[in-house]
Amino acid sequence: MLVDDYMVQLYSPLGVKKGFLELNKNGFDLSGRLDILNSSCRFDNGVSDNSRYEFNCTLNTIIGDINFSVHVYEKNGRLYGMVDTNKGCMAVTGKKVDDTTKSEVEVFDEQK
Repeated sequence: MLVDDYMVQLYSPLGVKKGFLELNKNGFDLSGRLDILNSSCRFDNGVSDNSRYEFNCTLNTIIGDINFSVHVYEKNGRLYGMVDTNKGCMAVTGKKVDDTTKSEVEVFDEQK
């Protein structure tokens, strides 16, 4: 199993929201965790096809449950894609976490 972590940004109508995405890739199977909007959800229903990833999850937020359908692709350690939600469609980008950005992830996790 290959595990990749990303710092992500969701471009919502209320501004850019920062978060964290963990992708666990095992052949075509994809699982992981999405932390954003002061909420976290795990998923195991995803599909991994080369550098394209798709998954669904539901975040419990202060404005109610938000159903996410995420469609992203990776190129050179960067994620690009769209998130379809029951609140609208939004762009998402991300950057793979490496040793130089691990401290940013640790700070983000401590703030939750």
